[in-house]
Amino acid sequence: MFKYNYVGVLLLSIFVANVVIVTGIGSTSSCRGKCGSAYASIRPCQCNTDCAKYSNCCSDYTRICGASTGTSSGPDTTKCWDRCDTNYDQNLPCQCNNLCQKHNNCCPDYAVFCTSGTVAPLQTVTDGEISQLATLLTSLDVNAPSQSDYRLDRQSHISNADDKTDPSPNKLFSFVNEGALFSKATYATFIKLLDNYNPYYGQTESSTTTESNEEQGFIQAIMKTQVMQKAWSFLKTKGYSSARQTDFENQLKQLWFKKYSRKYGVMDSSGFEHVFVGEINTGTSEVSGLHNWVQFYLQEKAGKANYAGYFSYTANKVTIKFTWLNKWKPFGGFFVGTSPEWELAMSTVCFLLRPNGKCEFQMNGRTQEITSYDYHGHSDLIATAYPTN
Repeated sequence: MFKYNYVGVLLLSIFVANVVIVTGIGSTSSCRGKCGSAYASIRPCQCNTDCAKYSNCCSDYTRICGASTGTSSGPDTTKCWDRCDTNYDQNLPCQCNNLCQKHNNCCPDYAVFCTSGTVAPLQTVTDGEISQLATLLTSLDVNAPSQSDYRLDRQSHISNADDKTDPSPNKLFSFVNEGALFSKATYATFIKLLDNYNPYYGQTESSTTTESNEEQGFIQAIMKTQVMQKAWSFLKTKGYSSARQTDFENQLKQLWFKKYSRKYGVMDSSGFEHVFVGEINTGTSEVSGLHNWVQFYLQEKAGKANYAGYFSYTANKVTIKFTWLNKWKPFGGFFVGTSPEWELAMSTVCFLLRPNGKCEFQMNGRTQEITSYDYHGHSDLIATAYPTN
């Protein structure tokens, strides 16, 4: 009996070993099931584009992953299997991000690896369609503050942006119903982001796991709202976003949170920091960005922002002069009475559809504009977006 069991076990072991060798299952030296996995130094070989750089690709990397080991200059740039959502680079033969449809230069495997395979053809979008979307998003903005949730004390009307005096001694916001608004998920996750940044140009931003998780938490919170769902539905129907939600979330993170340099070549800025938080231009010693009412209110409440009069005011928008961190913002504005998700949704839509200029639409019977620009020709990075007109 003992001899029979020994032989059986031995034969079974040989069979399993052969299966592992042939199929690569359970093997750490095969790329089966590991294509595009994160680089891990403990593995004997790798199955990602970094392996070309370190000359340690697994032997079946090309066969299993369908990619070239590349050269010393980098991986195969004619395929998307491990390059989804990489920055748009006009020097590459083809692209693996949502902008490739706009420029008609997607790599052949883009739909297979980077989308659900149902990316719509890119369409022309009229101002009327953007107005219809803005009206719809406004009607769905259940987290928008009501007229009773905040009060503005506009005080002095001004016309000279160069006059560095303050004819308005009181705060702009005389009341905000924090209990009703800031406990909501989109506001709570938004506010968590506001202290993640160093405001000064030329000073490197930190990047921690906690901060990254807060960014993801905010994106996930706004994606649960009808405002963002309808904005995404519009963009994917028009061919400006993938039909897969994770792709759209990655697109938002790239557009708003990817860091870039405004001064000295250091990673000191991002679209979100500039638009929603604010920065200090160390060259001009003036405030740059800060186009959000929640941030302005919180900074004013903390004594860091000082309101100095308004240039224009409508039911949805105010243009003002103020100081922040003792630096002047001679002329700037933001929407009021809107939620974080509405502002990010409309700014994203306008940036994608009308980049580097004005995006005009009708809202509440008024003509509104959002002006946006990309970062030095990088059409997947937002440099600024703000209300005009």
